Amino acid sequence: MENGMAALKQLGSYQPYVAGSDFSMADIFAAYTFCYAAPVAQAVYGWDIMSEVPGLQGAIDATNTREAGAKVAADHGAAVQALQEK
Repeated sequence: MENGMAALKQLGSYQPYVAGSDFSMADIFAAYTFCYAAPVAQAVYGWDIMSEVPGLQGAIDATNTREAGAKVAADHGAAVQALQEK
């Protein structure tokens, strides 16, 4: 995981999206991956992986403000909440 975060730090531009000014598959993948990886890394390792890569959270936020991204983020949040209530 450390190598992956280092690669993201080196290769991403985050202006405002992961790969630059245009929305791409990289943004979809990052939003999908980090909604699971960030809380797991925090719970298991006490590691805030989002703070490791400047601009990554902003890129994910930009993805989640798009119409489809907002729906996916809302659905994911509702599913996590429902799971926690069981």
